[in-house]
Order: sequence, then structure tokens, then C-alpha cells
Amino acid sequence: MDMARTTPPLNADDWARAGLEALVDEGLDGVAVERVAARLHATKGSFYWHFANRDALVVAVLELWQAETESIIATLNSTRDARQRLSQLFEILQSEIRTNKAEIDLLGRRDNRLVAPIVAQVSQRRIEFVTATLRDAGLPPALARDNALHTYALWLGLLQLQQAMPAGMPTGAARKRFLHTTSRLIEHLLDGG
Repeated sequence: MDMARTTPPLNADDWARAGLEALVDEGLDGVAVERVAARLHATKGSFYWHFANRDALVVAVLELWQAETESIIATLNSTRDARQRLSQLFEILQSEIRTNKAEIDLLGRRDNRLVAPIVAQVSQRRIEFVTATLRDAGLPPALARDNALHTYALWLGLLQLQQAMPAGMPTGAARKRFLHTTSRLIEHLLDGG
């Protein structure tokens, strides 16, 4: 009796997850039917069983990317202390340097009709989360919103630096010092600075 193992058939989620990996590794241009099929060792015919076209795959990939933001926010919201929540946020963001390439690529595509609305929604959601966290720390609504914008701008600037000069980013003890300094900047924002 032949007991050969068979691979289960691919589903739309498999394609979307492989597309997300392609986005992380190569940017949006990597989310091409042929490239994603190669990652999955699949045929283009399998792709068209699940998606009408590349745009449908891109939307599925962007929705997964958006869901990651919601997952991070849900995890952080389990921390009651607002200061600790923001500190954990920056630790998570600093640990995900690989995925930050996708972030930079997507931010640079604000003219893409598929990308622009998702990037705007994700950015808005992140700012709302930081605003709520700052309000939990006791800041009045307007100041919390202003400082949330500063916090998001700080993070976007760090993303750009990581991509522009990765060798210039601190490592080892210098990285610990840099993260401590970043935490102090966040504390300043928490204190209404």
C-alpha cells in the first residue's frame, strides 16, 4: 500500500500569507502572481481558483497586514498601565525590523488606489490607539491627540532611518541606551511635554 504523503490543497489564506511574506521581503512589487506561486511551489492555475486577479491578492495581503496592527493593539490593551503599554509598543516595533521594509514601501505608495485607503486606516487606528493610551495616562484629549501624532511621527522617522542607514543603527549596549532614550522621550509625551 502506498503511504505517500500528500500536501493539502492551497486555500486563499495560504496565498494571502505567502503574499504577505513577499510584501515583507520584496515590497508590493513582490506580490506578483508568479512570484507568490513560486514561493508556494504552486501553479498560476491554483491562484486563479482563489482570486480573480492580482488586485484581489493585494487586497487580501493588505487586509492581513492591517489585521497585524489590530493583533498588536489587542495584545497591548491587555496591559493596564499606559506607560508600560507605550514602552511595550516601541519594543515590539523595534523588534520587527524585517517587516518594517513593507511598511516603508506601502507608505511610499499613497497614490496606489488599493494601498492608500488601507494605509490611511492603519495609520488612523494606530494614532487612535496611542491617543487612547495617552488619555489613560491622564492627558486631556487635545494634548493626547497632539502627542499621539508626535509619537507616530517618531516611529515613522525611526522606520526611515532603519531603511536609509541600517549600519548606522545602534547595536548591543548602544541599542539599549537608544531604547532607553526613546522611552524617556515617550515619558515626556506622557507627562504632557
